[in-house]
Amino acid sequence: MGAVTGSNLAEQRIDALNEEAWRGRESEDWQRMLALSAEALALAREAGYLRGMSQALRNACFGHYMCADYPTAVREALEALRHAREAKCAQSEGEARMMLGILQWSLGNFDDAMREGLQALRMAEELGNVLDQAWCLNGLGGVYLSLGDREQALSHFLRSLELFELAGYRLGEARALTGIGSAYQSLENHQEALRVHERGLTLYRSLGNRVGESRALSDLGSVYQTLGEDERALDLHRRALALRRAIGNRPAQATSLLLLGKLHLRRGERDLALQMLEEALGIAEDVGAKPKAVQAHADLAEAYESAGDLARALHHAKEFHRLREQVFNEESATRMRNLQIGVEVERSKKEAETERRRNVELARLLEELKRTQAQLVQSERMAALGSLVAALGHEMNSPLGAMRSGADLALRSLEHLTAALREAVTVDDLRSDRRAQRAMEALRESQDASGAALRRIEKLVQGLKSFARYDRAAYERVDLNASLEDTVTLIEPGLRERVRLVRHYDGIPPVYCYAAELNQVFMNLLTNAAEAIDGEGVITIRTCYCDKELTVMIEDTGRGIPREQLPGLFTPGFTVKEKRVQASVSLFASLNIVRKHGGEIRVASEVGKGSTFTIALPRSLETQAAEPLV
Repeated sequence: MGAVTGSNLAEQRIDALNEEAWRGRESEDWQRMLALSAEALALAREAGYLRGMSQALRNACFGHYMCADYPTAVREALEALRHAREAKCAQSEGEARMMLGILQWSLGNFDDAMREGLQALRMAEELGNVLDQAWCLNGLGGVYLSLGDREQALSHFLRSLELFELAGYRLGEARALTGIGSAYQSLENHQEALRVHERGLTLYRSLGNRVGESRALSDLGSVYQTLGEDERALDLHRRALALRRAIGNRPAQATSLLLLGKLHLRRGERDLALQMLEEALGIAEDVGAKPKAVQAHADLAEAYESAGDLARALHHAKEFHRLREQVFNEESATRMRNLQIGVEVERSKKEAETERRRNVELARLLEELKRTQAQLVQSERMAALGSLVAALGHEMNSPLGAMRSGADLALRSLEHLTAALREAVTVDDLRSDRRAQRAMEALRESQDASGAALRRIEKLVQGLKSFARYDRAAYERVDLNASLEDTVTLIEPGLRERVRLVRHYDGIPPVYCYAAELNQVFMNLLTNAAEAIDGEGVITIRTCYCDKELTVMIEDTGRGIPREQLPGLFTPGFTVKEKRVQASVSLFASLNIVRKHGGEIRVASEVGKGSTFTIALPRSLETQAAEPLV
């Protein structure tokens, strides 16, 4: 199965742990796999990384499946599926479904196993994930073999082999060859089964996978045993046993010893058969493998009876029947437990579907809430803009009036100059004409006044353009001090009569930000500060280039905010202005804009003395040229 990687360091760490855990399939170290999965899951939950949680649960599910803890594995597979859906990650969802298919197969629920396996295969095909397709086909081959459809099983195993070869995944090739060999053996095509198992053996050896090698040797021995070639079967089973002893895989050792004991008994080698079978029984009892112990007692009863030791034969026959009854009862209990698990799986599926529908409805409501919030913010922004335009119109009237007066004065001065030019005979006459001198002086004064008025209008227009940023990209490099000054230019005309503005700008370097949105924050806070001042007062603006953050402080000498109102200050609500109830979202919108930049707004206030709003932005905005994730 492939990996889905995260975008930051924490997610990359989780991905690395999950990949390392998944590689545990090759070494078959299930305890290490479970430990790595648990570590990855804890980190993913802490980081809220849904895909990482899904993959960690998939790995843990596989480990518990290999340890035969099916109830735990089922719960983990369903949880992995839920997180994959929440993350909208089709690959993780397909892998979770693949694990559910394997579990249902092991539980004997072949219809469910087929359904999950086919859905996982379809998703892998849509994603073009060759490796996941191969694993799905391999699992479906096993289901078909259990259902007795040997031809379909063989077809699926062969297709999985082709894809594993295409992906260059050699362990997958070896696993596919194991399935193909088993399918050929069930079809009684023993020669083809031998050929395929030999290929698998070669691959396992080249990979250094001793567990796989011992399995291939045992499979080959079973085929030769079926063919009656006892010498070759004995050799292969002995080599498989030697490897399993070296690995320490005791349940597999018991399997090899039972096969060898049976062969020796068939060959009339009773002493060797008894030795092998007694050892197999000891291991089976040590590890609690009752089915293997039942087989050992049955074979020992036969072996001692052929040796004439009827007392021991009777003992093992009694133990065989006693244990077989226990195993039968346990198998019945297991079947009942599997039925209960099936019920739990079905109930969990229904709960998952209910939760999915609930999440869809919540997503719809959230989207509707966002649209409503955006409309409220835009409505308030337009209202603020209307007030701003009215104030700017009033502010522009003075320089426009000066320019109109200057134009009238220039026209009259030009009339006087024209008359003087007509009457003058020489240049000296013109220079000595007092009317011409007064007209020239008036023109110069008019030009100075008009120039000052024009510069004032130009400053206001430039401030408005900079505030709105209509002619620039949404996310850009900006001088925060200049942005503040542009905003102050726009609101200062309406404050001049009663509020004094004091500026203390620190040397803040340019930062990357959504300039128009931050200008709106400055406008909101400055407007609120002005409205908080009854009569005359002072608004102080400070910027600071601090060690860990960039700050913009807006301090007023207004009424202040009661302590009990501070917790809900940034909650959208309503306010009464001029006997009208209006929606108030400016602080709520301002906080969202600042948080969008990775910052916060802090408030300090004292009733009767005033308030200070501090916008704190991260220093990382100095170099963060890429737009932040929002």
